[in-house]
Amino acid sequence: MFRLSSRLASAFAAFLIAGAALPGAVSAQTVEWRGFAYLSDFSQNCGGWAGTAQVNARFRPSGIGSNGDSSRLSFFDRFYAMNFFLGSGRFTRSFQQVDAGGLGSGIYHWPVETRVRVTRQTPNNTALRATTPQVLLVGQVRGMEDYPDCTFSFRATLLLRE
Repeated sequence: MFRLSSRLASAFAAFLIAGAALPGAVSAQTVEWRGFAYLSDFSQNCGGWAGTAQVNARFRPSGIGSNGDSSRLSFFDRFYAMNFFLGSGRFTRSFQQVDAGGLGSGIYHWPVETRVRVTRQTPNNTALRATTPQVLLVGQVRGMEDYPDCTFSFRATLLLRE
């Protein structure tokens, strides 16, 4: 019995070590900026969202590192998160249709057509590199949760996650 337990313990330890090393290897390949954002200028049809909300933010543009073809932008409030997924390419100054959803008391895929545009990005898409230390995003969202007429603005300051 001791021999079997030793083998199981050794296998389990190897599994834990491999599992601990794997997330570091995967995350080292993806390129992402994290920071904070202000959500503001909510239209009247936003289901109670109003004023200015300060949230955490994550930005993962396409074509850098192992990010693939999609671009992602997420905002995290204390009790709610929202994500915008652009299946191909990068966010631009034109409104682009995205897959969007939220997470509060459950996962919710927004049934309305949601569009995102980035009206200002520093550095711009051409100059953005995997080593860029900081990114500024300014933009708008049109269509949120169950509110197709909802619009709001965002301004995010993000630092490279290393």
